[in-house]
Amino acid sequence: MVSATVYMTEEQFTKIKALSERTHVAMAIYIRQAIDIVIAQHCGVVEQDEFTTDGFTVWVNRNGHCIGRFSSKGIDVHAPPGSKEHCLDCRPGSNPLQKLPLRSEWDDFRRSMKFHYNVDVPKDLLKKFFDEKPKPDEIEKG
Repeated sequence: MVSATVYMTEEQFTKIKALSERTHVAMAIYIRQAIDIVIAQHCGVVEQDEFTTDGFTVWVNRNGHCIGRFSSKGIDVHAPPGSKEHCLDCRPGSNPLQKLPLRSEWDDFRRSMKFHYNVDVPKDLLKKFFDEKPKPDEIEKG
């Protein structure tokens, strides 16, 4: 058996403890989601996913709850209702002053929804923006 004494400041200890707690919470969320998926598949329950867009923002709702939102202002993949965590993947957009999102951020959002919820967000929901050049009136002035 090997033993060692590690000295750290209270601040270092607090940071390590907080990271450990977040990791445990994240693992608990993933385990809960996996269990929910297995139960739903076994019982024949089908999740109802709904995709809506106004052309600038995409909302992903499951059984009446918003589980994801995407726009040029950022990516929001929300934790399941009743969870202590609020966001599973939330980050600001790289250019929130423009209404048009970046293609790479759209791809990141779609990957995140697939990873966290096994939801395939239709690639073409914002197709017109990635196929066309932005018009001057489609860009917000900061």
